[in-house]
Amino acid sequence: MPPTRFAPPVPRWVRMSLAVLAVSAGLLPALSPPATASPRIVWGECPFPVGTSRATCGTLRVPVDYRHPGGAAIDIAVSRVRSQAPDRRRGVLVINEGGPAAHLGDASTFDRLAPQSLRDRYDVVSFDQRGFGHSAPVTCRLDDRQQHENIPWPGTGGVAGTAARAKQVADQCGRYGGPVMAHMGTAYVARDLDLLRQALGESKLNYLGYSYGTYLGTAYASLFPRHTDRMLVDGVVGPSMAWRDEWRTSLGPGVDERFGDFARFAAAGSYGLGRTSGQVHARFVALARALDRRPLQTPQGVLTGDQLRMAVFVGLYDDSTFPLLASLGRAAQRHDASAAGQAGDSFQLWWRDPTDNDTAAKYGVICGDARWPHDLDVYRRDVRADARRYPLTAGAGSNVWPCAFWPYPPDETVRTSPRGSQILIINNLRDPATPYVGAKELRTALGSRARLVTVDQGGHTTYLTKSDRCANDIGTAYLEDGLFPADDVHCPAP
Repeated sequence: MPPTRFAPPVPRWVRMSLAVLAVSAGLLPALSPPATASPRIVWGECPFPVGTSRATCGTLRVPVDYRHPGGAAIDIAVSRVRSQAPDRRRGVLVINEGGPAAHLGDASTFDRLAPQSLRDRYDVVSFDQRGFGHSAPVTCRLDDRQQHENIPWPGTGGVAGTAARAKQVADQCGRYGGPVMAHMGTAYVARDLDLLRQALGESKLNYLGYSYGTYLGTAYASLFPRHTDRMLVDGVVGPSMAWRDEWRTSLGPGVDERFGDFARFAAAGSYGLGRTSGQVHARFVALARALDRRPLQTPQGVLTGDQLRMAVFVGLYDDSTFPLLASLGRAAQRHDASAAGQAGDSFQLWWRDPTDNDTAAKYGVICGDARWPHDLDVYRRDVRADARRYPLTAGAGSNVWPCAFWPYPPDETVRTSPRGSQILIINNLRDPATPYVGAKELRTALGSRARLVTVDQGGHTTYLTKSDRCANDIGTAYLEDGLFPADDVHCPAP
């Protein structure tokens, strides 16, 4: 799910779908490494303000298609912030904040937020994965509406209407995406990451991944266990959930359970949304349905039922966003167009993106990682069932994505391997984007090579993104000094 970006309230991919990871079952025949000279990076200035981070940037040449390593190639943009303590440095730490998204600046962000002791231990490296940002960016020539509809909320026209719009997007991606669009699956990104390791002159990589970044990390650790050192993944999806089952779990029980935290907050306040958690839940379901029938025109844009549902999803990422979500609900209930417009604008419900790269590239990854059902009856059945069980999200997790009509088969999927180096897993009990069930499944799949740190709180991701001292201390001790818990750990509510 979304780049974390270390700051609420609105992670970028929440605007655009908040994609999350999954480790698919199965493995195509082994692919050969590129038959070229050792990869190298020439470092220079970065295409973003580096502030005090001392970041430098460069490009890495990788094959478009690893089945044809001598064929077409693209440049992957890479950034690095070097350790300033040579006597303490132990290697390279690659960081990915989620998405999937452009992450060239993650090393610079991490340099400002991580403890100095940890930054002394590593050269911190991040990169725009293939198809994103400065790394051979793709496009589907999507208009504003198509970008806004990247999560298939109920909207109008039911499953059939959603399917028609999804097919049009898939057709555009096939027509305009170019050769890179056909080869954007996470297994290929992991292979790019191993070429990056070689270019950095490292025998092993250390890795910190959030949300979708956990998928990339576990994929790398499964494909290249001998080149994996310390790995921390935070906000995880289970091995069997790529990708449709992840969305069904997130936009279903994940949101429903997490909403209880918000509902208790709203009921205790003076928002007029209900005196109990159950009343607040029922009020938001009713408000969304009322806006389906009669949207509210605000100075910033039209507030629909689906936009309110999206605001609920975004608002559950961090407790700090609860007052804003409650204010939006109160404004919608009072038909206060001005207040609703201001709150909706804070949730970026009417954002405008000058390009469609972020949305188009995410489709390339999600649709390129696994096959999706083609039978619309499957979607109709699941949407009905999930809308009945989880009315807050009205079956959106089960609805039709462009992946149902994707013109390219997956290049490669990855089987999670229980063999290799130690992996530390951290997950909140009530994470709406990457529900706890996924972390438990990954823990089981990795077996003795993993430990699970369970944090009794809500919201998306924990390590360095929230103030939970228990999880932060365990994560830093592991990355810094290799202190791996003897058993799984439960961190009580802060």
